Amino acid sequence: MIEGGTIRRRWICALFAAALVPAARPQAVPVTVDPVRTERLGSTARVTGSLRSVSRAGVATQEPGLVTEVLVDVGSVVRAGDVLARLDARRLRAELAALAAEREVAQAQERAAQSDAEYATTDFERVKRLRESGTAASIEFVRVKTNRDAAQARITAAQRTIERIKAREDLLQIRLGDMELRAPFDGAITDRAVDPGEWLSAGDPIVTMVSTGIHEAWLEIPERYLGDVEALGSSLRVQAANTQEALRTERVRLSPEVEPRVRTFMAIVDVSSSRNDLVPGMSVTAWVPTSAVEERLTVHKDALIRDPGGFLVFVARAQGEGHVATPVPVKVAFETDARVAVFPGAVRPGDLVIVEGNERLYAGAMIAPESATPQ
Repeated sequence: MIEGGTIRRRWICALFAAALVPAARPQAVPVTVDPVRTERLGSTARVTGSLRSVSRAGVATQEPGLVTEVLVDVGSVVRAGDVLARLDARRLRAELAALAAEREVAQAQERAAQSDAEYATTDFERVKRLRESGTAASIEFVRVKTNRDAAQARITAAQRTIERIKAREDLLQIRLGDMELRAPFDGAITDRAVDPGEWLSAGDPIVTMVSTGIHEAWLEIPERYLGDVEALGSSLRVQAANTQEALRTERVRLSPEVEPRVRTFMAIVDVSSSRNDLVPGMSVTAWVPTSAVEERLTVHKDALIRDPGGFLVFVARAQGEGHVATPVPVKVAFETDARVAVFPGAVRPGDLVIVEGNERLYAGAMIAPESATPQ
């Protein structure tokens, strides 16, 4: 009986002592925060499209011939004027050499005709003076004049022969140049159609190539934004699917008609990348300006959490010696590259919203905020 009372007294004392020990403080969840900012922005609409080459060409031969060399393959990058392939040009060179010999003969004939003309002209002037003095017969005058005119005609004939030969030589030089097929622009090879040893007829393809450097972004834009794009087209921001880098834009052209089935029109934008990593067919995203620039509240995209009623962000609020997570509903106006414009009222400039570690937070959770790396 005594032992039982002692045990009960010890148990009651233990409970009393436990009640006097303070409860353990909940551990703060580490999170990353980023301030709400005020920025001058215009509203935008996100659209998609794809890249196309500014130029695409099937490079074909203008001359028939035997392929002796193909200097490129699929994927080769070339500059305008680079040799892509060569055809056998021996016959054309032989013909050119034969023409050079013909030209030398014609030039020799011209020199001989000029010598004859000089003699005939001197003889004509002599007989002309004698005839004027009455000592030369008319028939002699006719003879020397005929000789002079014939010599001049032979000079003219030789000169015309030389001109014809030179024209044929020029044509052969062009044909010889065509035996080397060159890139018409800076580009990359997408298809190779021949190998050395094949015979080609005029017009047969050698390679297919597309231009590099500047590409065209073909964007499908809802027709309701037509006026905005016309007014603010130079402000279009385009981004390729394989990178977060904004592409350089140079020109914006609008399609003259709207597609009636989907009520969209095409905007064609010349774009280029500093990294030269654009490929035709690649998807692109663009933000079409739909309003003038004005002051807007923005939060980082990673702060947004989808809620049954829309979106909310967790704001880090000071409480005692720490911070707690406070959910705040926000209404999104539009998005930019890394931030989202929200309507004022729910959050204020300078509020610290949680951008990392917010996935499993709940209202009132203790947090240990750290500032995000500046964007």
